[in-house]
Amino acid sequence: MQMPETLATMLFLILHATHKATKRGTKYGIVELERGQGILAIRVLAKDMNLSIQSIRTILVRLEKLEILTLKPTHAFSVYTIVNYSKYNDVEEQSTHKPTNQQHTANTPSTQEQELKHLSIKELNTYICSPSAEVLDYLNQKALSKFRPVPANIKLIESRLKEGATVEEMKRVIDTMIAKWIDDEKMREYLRPSTLFNATKYSQYSGLAAPKQKIRMVSL
Repeated sequence: MQMPETLATMLFLILHATHKATKRGTKYGIVELERGQGILAIRVLAKDMNLSIQSIRTILVRLEKLEILTLKPTHAFSVYTIVNYSKYNDVEEQSTHKPTNQQHTANTPSTQEQELKHLSIKELNTYICSPSAEVLDYLNQKALSKFRPVPANIKLIESRLKEGATVEEMKRVIDTMIAKWIDDEKMREYLRPSTLFNATKYSQYSGLAAPKQKIRMVSL
């Protein structure tokens, strides 16, 4: 089994977990769910993910071992709980303004989550496995950020790649701008896709990140 299938399944379950305590009706009765929980039927999930039932079972075991989720089985389905759900739900992109209503933010799906929720499984896998996702993951590792592979971020990187940038070049840009901005509290917030991979700014950053050419002395 490939890890992209595990990542896509994890993302699928996170996006379909409830954002606030609620009650859901099933043919077996009413199920009370807390924030970060969802109803999981293996056969249905296997169909949604276009995977075998055994593959889904293996993925769920892996996610439990990684302490990403817990499962509480019933006779007909399982209630899953995303561990540290707020870590995945909180938006850490684009805006630097604090919300005026924290409770509303916690209970309302973000724009990025809504975008991802409507992607097909094939599209989810494409985002997770693409060169653009590799660049985004590198930024997260180096800047200790949590930008997610949503269309808004991925398309910025894809556009620069189509213009001729390479993955290695973009990694150099990330390294260069982190070195310049990471210790500056004001500038640190610009270590984000919307700034680093902006169409008008990227060429400037890539110039700063270009490998230095050694000057050869020519004797007369």
